[in-house]
Amino acid sequence: AWGKGTDGRLGLGDEYNRWKPSNICLEEHGITQSIDRVICGSASTGLLTSNGKCWLWGSNFSNQLMSTMDPFILKPTKLSATNPKSVIALAFGEYHTIAVGGDGVIYTWGDGSKGQLGHGTKESQKEPKAIEALKGSRIRFIAAGEFCSACVAGEANLLCCA
Repeated sequence: AWGKGTDGRLGLGDEYNRWKPSNICLEEHGITQSIDRVICGSASTGLLTSNGKCWLWGSNFSNQLMSTMDPFILKPTKLSATNPKSVIALAFGEYHTIAVGGDGVIYTWGDGSKGQLGHGTKESQKEPKAIEALKGSRIRFIAAGEFCSACVAGEANLLCCA
């Protein structure tokens, strides 16, 4: 990881900037599976392992990473929510997170003040919550913006929240 370290977004245990790539010792954080992908948002980072586990770090002001009182998660921390049990895709908005579970359901959490979570309200969520309106849809892609979310369902249906 390298770049701006504010909010712990680099996962190196501090908030210092790094001018060249720095190694995150994954084994120290309990990550022993092979890494399937890494996802960077503006202030949050996550990785998905080959067995569907999700690890998150960075800004957590709106509980967009996990339900905790900590505004920053400085090191990779496993998503311990009951659902989704596994994660196959992940995207970060400014203050919210979207995940596609291994069950094919989209889960969102964090700030919902502009409707970006897709639950039909402006309520924020401290834990991943399934978007009921999309259950049963075949989700192909997800994306998140500052205060918006989108997905491609089926062959060519673009759906947006907020």
